[in-house]
Amino acid sequence: MQVTDLALGALLVLALGLATLTAVSTAMFYLAVWSWQACVVTMGIITILACLARARQEATS
Repeated sequence: MQVTDLALGALLVLALGLATLTAVSTAMFYLAVWSWQACVVTMGIITILACLARARQEATS
């Protein structure tokens, strides 16, 4: 009976550890994807604003 309880406890610890690892890695993956997309969008906006500022500067001079 003790061996079964010990094995069950070890299995429970292993399952909870795996579930936690999966949840953390999934969260980090989505955060990385969102962060990458945010970086691309931000760089695009900065590029467009720079182009507009340059065009406005050339138009006034």
